[in-house]
Amino acid sequence: MRTGIVVIHLLLIGFCYIKTGWAAEEYESENMKEVRQILKDMLVTLEENHEKQEPITGYGRVLDQKGDPVSGADVKVQWDYYDPDQSFKIIVLDRWVTTDANGNFTFTVEKAHEPTIREVKAKGYDLLWDETPYYQLVPDEKNIMIANSNNEPVIIYMRKLNPTTFLLKSETGYYFKEPNTILRYTMIPGLMFKDDHDLSKMKKPEQNDLVFTVNNNEDGSYTMHIGPIPGIGGAMQMLDEYLYEAPADGYEPAASLTIRPEDGKLTKYLYFTSRKTPVYSRMTMELGIDDYGNELRFHCTTWTNPYGKRNLEWEPELPFDLFIKLRDEAEEALNNGTLPPEPEDLQALIEQYK
Repeated sequence: MRTGIVVIHLLLIGFCYIKTGWAAEEYESENMKEVRQILKDMLVTLEENHEKQEPITGYGRVLDQKGDPVSGADVKVQWDYYDPDQSFKIIVLDRWVTTDANGNFTFTVEKAHEPTIREVKAKGYDLLWDETPYYQLVPDEKNIMIANSNNEPVIIYMRKLNPTTFLLKSETGYYFKEPNTILRYTMIPGLMFKDDHDLSKMKKPEQNDLVFTVNNNEDGSYTMHIGPIPGIGGAMQMLDEYLYEAPADGYEPAASLTIRPEDGKLTKYLYFTSRKTPVYSRMTMELGIDDYGNELRFHCTTWTNPYGKRNLEWEPELPFDLFIKLRDEAEEALNNGTLPPEPEDLQALIEQYK
């Protein structure tokens, strides 16, 4: 729909140009006269359609994965329309509405063309686009068409997250310029170190997590092999889907990935265990081959549950001093090969540190 709006708008601009661009009508060709008439007819049609447009009332409901209503969810509705008083300029507006105790929301817009839902957010929830039935896919964004009926509300699904006590987070990146590169990765504080020597002789292996071996192939592709730290062990699996907790099984001693220039940018999710006392981690890997230098660009973000649990979801908002305390305890314990003590009453701690 948006593409059609832009085309019509450009045609109207062309009409204005045609109308003023010639000094005398006798110099116009028959073809140009036909074009002018078509544009005039289109302008009349747009005016008539604009006058006929009725207000659109949309109804929706936000539910969690169990079908329970999500109250207090914020829903962003966006729509556009022609303004005949501004040479039919395209006006784009948006509005936020909030769900009630039953998860319902409603809105009414005037003179609108296909209102869409652009964003849905609620504290402690994650939006599940793939389980929301009324949606369209367009480049770089997802739209949900609004049902103009109270009997057919749009159902939007969100996943209620199971809060963790605390998650360790880190991110890093690397450009693979050399034909073959070996890197060791540590999630504390989130660094990649180049290694050319025997990894079995590395100092403090218990403070590292993964080994990346990257080869530049003759066809311009790269093959990345990911393995455990020698002497420490670990297991991993690479997925295309984002999971809310680390998988219970399916882990392998190593994982590998080949990326080619024509693949564009790839996003993969690596779930792995590491450290002497194993912890579960999720790494979001973003990869792409540079068009100019033919280099592999790698960026990753890692979330780790330092208490040995598989849950890698949402965590409560922590006071800054409490965040520092839990982070320091986790880093010290993991670097010593143990697990930190998990607070028994997190809410009491939050109140204490406020």
